[in-house]
Amino acid sequence: MKRRTFLSYSGGVIAGVTLGEFGRRQLARADARAATWREPGIVTWATSVCRECPAGCTLRARIVDGVPLSLQGNPVCPIARGRLCAKGPAAIEGYFDPDRLVGPVKCVGKRGENRWERIEWPAAVALLSSSVERLSANHEAMLALGSEEQGPVASAWGRFWQAAGARVAWAPAPTAARLRPSLTAMTGVAGDPLFDLQGASYVLSFGAPIVEEWLSPMWSQRTRIRPKGMRSAAWSPRRT
Repeated sequence: MKRRTFLSYSGGVIAGVTLGEFGRRQLARADARAATWREPGIVTWATSVCRECPAGCTLRARIVDGVPLSLQGNPVCPIARGRLCAKGPAAIEGYFDPDRLVGPVKCVGKRGENRWERIEWPAAVALLSSSVERLSANHEAMLALGSEEQGPVASAWGRFWQAAGARVAWAPAPTAARLRPSLTAMTGVAGDPLFDLQGASYVLSFGAPIVEEWLSPMWSQRTRIRPKGMRSAAWSPRRT
């Protein structure tokens, strides 16, 4: 037997033993899962909006026995047209996150100990009301942080805290909200910006993640930034 043949046979034997044991473990796990498998229950569908980025693509949630199991694109969505980016289907993982808050909680330890206990909504509302009344009566400073600058939710949030004497601050606005005033001043059209990437002859990005989470990822992914027949180094002042 040649040395190369001996090494080949030896490697095959070792691989067979290793992978064989690994395969048996996987089959055992599959059998255990199969023992608990049952026929699917009642399947329903619900329509919602993806909130993983400011684009707000509509989606359809597949629900089995009242539990959402998957998220899919909505074919009637004018933005995504039945598709979702990678963040859309992955958003279902947040529902099954063991650390997800499903109700109000109260801090029971010192600050930084990360000790919390779950309380009911009436107790949470009473705790908030008493704290706001105490701070307002003592004329102590309060700061309310919000993440939505426009819409009925933001309006109600602002009116509530302003009536309590608090200062309202907002998280950084999405890209569309930051670009809207400038484009309105330039074009005279008040609305969310939408760039015609498919019709552009040359696209220059200064660090903007065009196909990730900048404005609408699905809109950018559906367009062809480079038209057919255009060279990569071409430049045209007609449409930019």
